[in-house]
Amino acid sequence: MNNSISPISLLPWLKRENNVFLDIYSHPVKNNLLTSGQGVCRVLSDINPFFRILKVDLSTVSGFSLKELFLIQQKDDYSYTKNILETISNSVIDGFWQDNISCSRSQGTCVELISSSPDACAPAPFRALFYCQFKQLYFHPICPECGALLDQYYQDEPLAEAGVHPYSSTLRRYLYCSACDSDSYYVYQREDDDAPFVFDRFVLIRDFGRQAKASTASSLPCCTCNCKEECYGEQGLSVSRISPFSFYNSYMVAFSASSLTSFDFIALVSGASPAELQAAGNDGRFLDVAFSEQIKNNFLFSGRDKWFLEILFLKLTYLSQLAHFALSEEVLKNYSDLEISLDQFWIDFPIVNNHLPNFWNFTVKPLGGGVLVTNRNESFLPATRRLHSYILIWFATLLANSRQSIADIRLFLISMTSRLDEEELPESSSNPLLAAENIFWKPQEYRSESGLFFWTRALQLGWDLFRTSQNQQRGCQPGIFTEALQKLTAEVKDALFTEATAEVATSKEVGDLRSLGTIIGEIKERWQRVDAESVSEPYEEPHPELEGPPIAPTKTVEELDKTVILHVAEPEVDLTNDAKNEDIDKTVIIAVEQNPENAEVEMQPPVTPEPSNDDHLDETIILNPAEFEQKMKPRRHD
Repeated sequence: MNNSISPISLLPWLKRENNVFLDIYSHPVKNNLLTSGQGVCRVLSDINPFFRILKVDLSTVSGFSLKELFLIQQKDDYSYTKNILETISNSVIDGFWQDNISCSRSQGTCVELISSSPDACAPAPFRALFYCQFKQLYFHPICPECGALLDQYYQDEPLAEAGVHPYSSTLRRYLYCSACDSDSYYVYQREDDDAPFVFDRFVLIRDFGRQAKASTASSLPCCTCNCKEECYGEQGLSVSRISPFSFYNSYMVAFSASSLTSFDFIALVSGASPAELQAAGNDGRFLDVAFSEQIKNNFLFSGRDKWFLEILFLKLTYLSQLAHFALSEEVLKNYSDLEISLDQFWIDFPIVNNHLPNFWNFTVKPLGGGVLVTNRNESFLPATRRLHSYILIWFATLLANSRQSIADIRLFLISMTSRLDEEELPESSSNPLLAAENIFWKPQEYRSESGLFFWTRALQLGWDLFRTSQNQQRGCQPGIFTEALQKLTAEVKDALFTEATAEVATSKEVGDLRSLGTIIGEIKERWQRVDAESVSEPYEEPHPELEGPPIAPTKTVEELDKTVILHVAEPEVDLTNDAKNEDIDKTVIIAVEQNPENAEVEMQPPVTPEPSNDDHLDETIILNPAEFEQKMKPRRHD
């Protein structure tokens, strides 16, 4: 029986004798060698009904990982409901995988797992593959009757003649032997309406024993295994030792591993903690708690007035990077029907020595060119489905938080399709879903008046894209949108750092004042203690932290430049009667007992004081390094 699709083999990537191999099942390492213990297939995400995400390694025989990869693999057992059968079939899934891989190749984001040139062949599935945990060996499934490799049916007519379900219009798949035309058909899991000659994976694994005992099938590693009696004898250990990595021919595509999902990144950037994300449950995110603990609260303005603008800037930067993959001219021309979703995009944090927080050094990376969508809303134009999915991500990035989900935002956009003739979005007062505080993970705890102008522009930009994407006459021009997005992002960044230097300087000066008050208090306490001590006591060296330069016999201009003079602007302290008579705008006074911890501090040019032994040091202190050293020594009497 002829087949229209020729699968390729993954076995060349899995042979350990090549020194570098694809390590799918993680095994323990002992004495720099991989052990024979049970391996674990590391599944990162299994929530999609049609594919799963695995974490694999390019490793050496010593167990050293050269590169971590994410492997997107077509599932053997689809999880779907009856309504999905109305829109999804094997032919639709095959078309999706071919477009998905082709789009990834054109953008250069995937890692090729075939030796031939990507331009020389269309994407093809990998042949069915089984794995022996006990011997750590991969092999293709064989026919229990003749030992030839099993194939997968793709043509409908032979399937109908055999009395089983067609391929193209259903989600049923079958393995069979084209060499001996056996009457047996194999499926991953039987369904109630399957014919009696259709068998599941466990029957197939046990039936391998017929060839293992006959030792005629050279491609079956069980033929030469000294443990085959344990597997196919009375103990029947074969079904516990052998499992399908991919029971059917399956599409796979690999990408460089990333650090964080978009779900987690957007939540963390919004102010969520890793613990809060864990408590929220698994709704499409894979959160590495240890890693997210390292990057949490990586903001420049966390908890301050400009935190709103910082979060808006980071989210716009994310959306700008996303637009590069979603809205490029080539992608929209060739893959306009290939939708995208948040769980498709991951975040990397490259090591950059710019002393900025991790949230300011991130890169968006797509896992594939698109996603297979089963709940399409036909009210949107088919030719703009990719645009529409980006618009949903736009509003979800800005608005989704602990109180309103992406599903809520999707319903809002669907409701707005009847108002596409309106040029402006409704104000937040009429629709709380659009309120500016929704940019925070916990909107009920934050209010911000700064940056509302930019918030309105960000929402309006997404609304303009939505309106034009649904206008068949006007059409949509993503290039104009991306330019406007880049301009808005730059303006938000400029606003973020406007007067930032003055704000930071004020904070630093207040910190300096507090430190100076502490030092002054220590000085006064020490002087009082020295005065009370006996003159016969031995001389003590000054405190190392307070030690100044050597005492000079006379004052010099250089010394006077080192004199510290601070001016406290509008200090909220009670001044002595003598001090009240002074010109406060010109007099610098720091009372030791009344150090204003929250005073605003202004640095004034140095003023040369007139030193006098009669100065009221308890009330006014002017520090000079030479005088300070002299004051620190106890007075001696001849």
